[in-house]
Amino acid sequence: MEKVQNIEFAENIMDTLLSYKYYNENVVLMINNKTEGLQPKVIEHTLKLLELLKSKSIKNPKMLITKLPVPDKAFDLLDNNNVMVFTTYSGMPTDIEPTSNKNNLNKILGQQKRLKENTDAKLVHYWRPIVRGLNSEIGNIKEIIEAFSQVFDCSVISGIRLTANVREFLESRGANFSDWNNDIGHKFLPSDIFASIAREVERNAPKYPIFKKTSCAISYLFGRYDYNLSFLSNNGNCIDTCYNSENCMRYAPKIDDKIIEIIRKSGLNKSVQLTDFVINVDNTISQETKSFLKHSTGLDIVADRIVKSETERLFYERNGRSL
Repeated sequence: MEKVQNIEFAENIMDTLLSYKYYNENVVLMINNKTEGLQPKVIEHTLKLLELLKSKSIKNPKMLITKLPVPDKAFDLLDNNNVMVFTTYSGMPTDIEPTSNKNNLNKILGQQKRLKENTDAKLVHYWRPIVRGLNSEIGNIKEIIEAFSQVFDCSVISGIRLTANVREFLESRGANFSDWNNDIGHKFLPSDIFASIAREVERNAPKYPIFKKTSCAISYLFGRYDYNLSFLSNNGNCIDTCYNSENCMRYAPKIDDKIIEIIRKSGLNKSVQLTDFVINVDNTISQETKSFLKHSTGLDIVADRIVKSETERLFYERNGRSL
């Protein structure tokens, strides 16, 4: 009965996706990203979603995030299906992240090698979170670089978004947040730690790409400029050794009939002014609408007010309390 429900639920998701007003073939689809997609209770649902996406020839880039080794039975569904497998591993203490242990690491690397040999799936290492005092020492950094650069296509290096409870918990185990800027809206990654990682990559795997933003890694894998347009603002996300800089430098969108139609579809055409590479919206829009417009048009979005997604809203309303 549970398997039947999983199949029906997956099919309902597919119907909703393909009929959704903001769906287009360029958007990145995230598979079961609110949980561990390969854990026993949800893996059949995850595999069913991948099967439906493949059988319907949905060409969108697809993103599967996991802390676990990818089982053999998933290989066929990951092949010729435009899938990126993001594997999370950062060498955190096991009392904080139980999967961050040598046994699991060896299983991950072994299975990822097999996955690379038997499928065309793109392999990305999610190096997150990096926390001073827990997993930021050079020995841990070198070990991870040497292991993952041999198998993966690139790494995304990320810090952590802090709530009061998360900070208290991690500090009780040795984390050091003395230089945190109190910004609960963005992940905290000290610049000196990222610089240490970059230096060790240069010494131990100089041709291995690393990125600060997930969108940068995805755009690199598909040979296009960063679809989140991070390079348009001087926010520290662009790095000197970026392997995708040439694609971003070629960014030169043109306002044409297709873009006008996308704006009309959003229902905002009466509130919009186009200037250079920017859509100026004289209105309140949702984060979802902003992302749709940016990713569909390649233009930056400036609006009177952005209403955050439900998850972001809860995060800000609780202002540092655990979700």
